[in-house]
Amino acid sequence: MVKHEDENPSSLNVRSSPISSMTKAESDQHFEVVIKKVLFSENKLCEKVLGDFMEGLVWPECFIKISDKILVVFFRFGEGGARSRKEPQKLFKLLEVFESLEKLKPHISQIFEGEPGADICTRFRELEKLIIDASSKVLWEFELQIEGNIDGLPPPQDGSVPKLKNLIFKKPLF
Repeated sequence: MVKHEDENPSSLNVRSSPISSMTKAESDQHFEVVIKKVLFSENKLCEKVLGDFMEGLVWPECFIKISDKILVVFFRFGEGGARSRKEPQKLFKLLEVFESLEKLKPHISQIFEGEPGADICTRFRELEKLIIDASSKVLWEFELQIEGNIDGLPPPQDGSVPKLKNLIFKKPLF
């Protein structure tokens, strides 16, 4: 891979973190490095090395095969979040994932333009739809829980704070 000073991940202050403990800023930063730096550089490298081979027909396919292996982790991460339990406290995480996808959308479109990248662009759009659908289901569940708490039921016997109230106090909805 061709390295430029601005493409060195260590120059971007990226630290290694398990996905489960990543903050929004960390996950955004990791995904941005993968899309904007790694895949952009791989695209240019494939074009430079294989661009003249078979009248330029090979390098796009080669790049897509490399990218597909990298992006499968990205897509699984988003799909896993969208398919997890539909609890109100997940709404904020889903909205953060959607925000990250929106930031990356122009870069995905640019890097994977044309016929060879159509499948990756389609999978990216499907992930967006999945996140939107999951968010709407979580919002629906949130509404049902609010309606359920309005009926005057007594507080929990064990003295714990119901999840819904805990969520509202941690993250105001305004």
